Amino acid sequence: MFFKGLGMGFMVQNLVLAMQNTVKVTDIGTASASAALFRSVGGAAGVAALRAMYETAFGDATGVVFTTSAFVVVVVLLCIALIREVSLSTTV
Repeated sequence: MFFKGLGMGFMVQNLVLAMQNTVKVTDIGTASASAALFRSVGGAAGVAALRAMYETAFGDATGVVFTTSAFVVVVVLLCIALIREVSLSTTV
């Protein structure tokens, strides 16, 4: 759990910074709020989906949930790796 939290903390801040760097200065608040909203909704949907899988796969439920989570992590890492690199803006 410690390493997961540490990794998420490092990743989320960089993604927020990259998102804020790509929008106009007047839209930074809206973009930040949208990112937080979608992160919360995605987390809630993910927990609900994994809970549904856990309850339907009685015998090997932990294995099914772990395998599904590992697949989602790989897909997310591939998506992050494909983010276009943009240099940070120097104006405010």
